[in-house]
Amino acid sequence: MDSGRAVVLVVHFLGDSKPHEYALIDHERLDAYEGSQFSQSTAWTYLINARTTFRSSYSWNHVDYEQNLPMGLPLGPRFDHHAFTAGLNHEVSEQSALGLQYGFYRYTDKFLNGAADYRAHGLFATWTLRFGDQ
Repeated sequence: MDSGRAVVLVVHFLGDSKPHEYALIDHERLDAYEGSQFSQSTAWTYLINARTTFRSSYSWNHVDYEQNLPMGLPLGPRFDHHAFTAGLNHEVSEQSALGLQYGFYRYTDKFLNGAADYRAHGLFATWTLRFGDQ
């Protein structure tokens, strides 16, 4: 295959917003609650040449089931999570491939008032060996 000729794009989106019934809750203290959950993911693959591939992806999740108890105490998760990755993979031979990937991750949690928030960077190097007849 010629270099730069193949591009694959995959997009996924999911949303949910509806009232939820009780689980194991005292019905006299907590009403049914409503919330929303959305997620989106996108992945790209680009063939640089017959042996080298560039891949990247992005995903986002949003959850909001925040509510207040009758005493004014908050209950329910409310967070956003983002993840981005990009990397190269090169086949050295039919049995061996090398890869290098970068990842960025961010999480914000309004329910915990920032106590669990994080930003993370990752750098991953891989060496893949295939054994046997493939």
